[in-house]
Amino acid sequence: MIEKDSDDDKRKIIIIIILLFLLITLIASKFLLNSSKDSKKESSNEETNIENRVPLEDEKYTNTSSDIDLIYEKETYTITSDNKKVTISSMRNTIKNTKDDNINKAIDTINSKTNEYWEELKKQMDEQLETINEEGFENEESYGVNYLVTDYSNNKILTFLISTTGSMGGVAWNQEEGYTFLKTTGELLTLSDLCIDENKCKDFLYDYFMLQLQEDPRYEHLYEDFKEVVRKDIFTSGNWYLNEKGLVLTVQKYEISDGGDGMFTYTVSYKTLNEYLNEEFK
Repeated sequence: MIEKDSDDDKRKIIIIIILLFLLITLIASKFLLNSSKDSKKESSNEETNIENRVPLEDEKYTNTSSDIDLIYEKETYTITSDNKKVTISSMRNTIKNTKDDNINKAIDTINSKTNEYWEELKKQMDEQLETINEEGFENEESYGVNYLVTDYSNNKILTFLISTTGSMGGVAWNQEEGYTFLKTTGELLTLSDLCIDENKCKDFLYDYFMLQLQEDPRYEHLYEDFKEVVRKDIFTSGNWYLNEKGLVLTVQKYEISDGGDGMFTYTVSYKTLNEYLNEEFK
């Protein structure tokens, strides 16, 4: 009788444990289901907020430059030394003219820039002819450089960005130069055109660039004279320009640090720059 009661007690305990396990599993499943619904609901709300958000002020600067045609052209240049040949090739954009004389003036300036780069590269190759005579090449050597032109515009300005990449058998190089033109004249935009007070504007832009540098992980690599170089370089033609986000400031590769650090480029938003801008650019 005692053994039977003991077996009954064991069975009851097992049944209670099973029931408790099922109850816990049911509660956990319900909790997970509710969490999943809430998560989906939050995700849906986020998507709705993104779709219905108010555009930022800076987004009024949109790309409207579909009337500019960029044509790829390939050019090659070959120099020969003791029956050995070195060839450089260039893939670059040539910008097609439009019916607007002012824009054509800007286009001619940019096409001249890429022509200058190409002629300078050929000149450098000619100057290396003596070295080629001394060292020679076992086989034909081919190097390349690419000039990629992209454009951005709004109702006041037109900006062309020339991105140059290339290799002469060693470490590849790259640089970017931007040129902003006034659509009304076809002339390059100057800081005096853009700003109420050019000197105050320059001081602000320099201070802004330096603050960004201090937060840049490459800061500890900078050369000792980087401050003087920055003040000079960021206001050099081609190293500052306007795009849809704001005013872009650039210090080219090798200028303030080793080549491995690349270019230093920071953008000042139109909102940040607003108090320094002439009314027509606000």
